[in-house]
Amino acid sequence: PDRILLKPGKLTTDEFEIMKTHALLGIEIVADNPWLTGAALTIRHHHERFDGSGYPDGLVGDAIPRIARIFSVVDVFDALTSERPYKKPMPAGEALDIIGRDSGRQFDPEIVAIFIGIAAEIHATTLLAGGVELRQEMRILLARYFRTTTAN
Repeated sequence: PDRILLKPGKLTTDEFEIMKTHALLGIEIVADNPWLTGAALTIRHHHERFDGSGYPDGLVGDAIPRIARIFSVVDVFDALTSERPYKKPMPAGEALDIIGRDSGRQFDPEIVAIFIGIAAEIHATTLLAGGVELRQEMRILLARYFRTTTAN
């Protein structure tokens, strides 16, 4: 619910338990969408932690699908560097430091190493790009990887 998603302060234990249901609810949302057939694993497991303390299944290390391990790093970076109702955006360098400190615990160390090597430049380029440029780049990526009417 928006009252939890947009809450300006820290979530209570009960609110966090409700928030954790989004991974399983997300699977239901994409279940009948053939365009998102492969997304279910990413959606289900993007809050698993490399050390096994995540949710919903408590998977450890390589048992977490690689795409979910990648998405987890990207998702946290986005959350840290984006403005939210409860916080201002964090500088990219600070976000990368946090991700680096959680390497091996929350995140796959190999993915963190690669991400840290490319994230700052991509983030800076994206911040400098205008909306038209970003939409054009998205169309190019969609055309490369998907057959959609959006990509044409």
